[in-house]
Amino acid sequence: MKYIFMVFLLVGTAFAGEWTTQDAMMQGALSLSLGVDYLQTIEITRNDNYYETNLILGKHPTKTDVGLYFSGCLVGSYLIARALPRRYRTIFQGIVIGGQISTIIRNYQLGIRIRI
Repeated sequence: MKYIFMVFLLVGTAFAGEWTTQDAMMQGALSLSLGVDYLQTIEITRNDNYYETNLILGKHPTKTDVGLYFSGCLVGSYLIARALPRRYRTIFQGIVIGGQISTIIRNYQLGIRIRI
């Protein structure tokens, strides 16, 4: 399976268009949203009144689990965006940003705040 994914990335990179300023700004917004979600998830690890709903992380992840997961998301989203042709890159980035914003708002409404 990992070889299929690597082939997809290599082939996708061959067909991907130039990385534009818009692409970089969208990826920056995507990265920022992942960062906020990361900080909210770290807060969940500090507070037994909350639990995580991400099936990959489980209800009570460790800070290490959270760090590894979001590092993978950050790198993975960049690699996928770079591999996609421009038209699909923008769609991909927009969907991820929209999902992240929804998660951040829901967490905030539940009372999860960020402590730095």
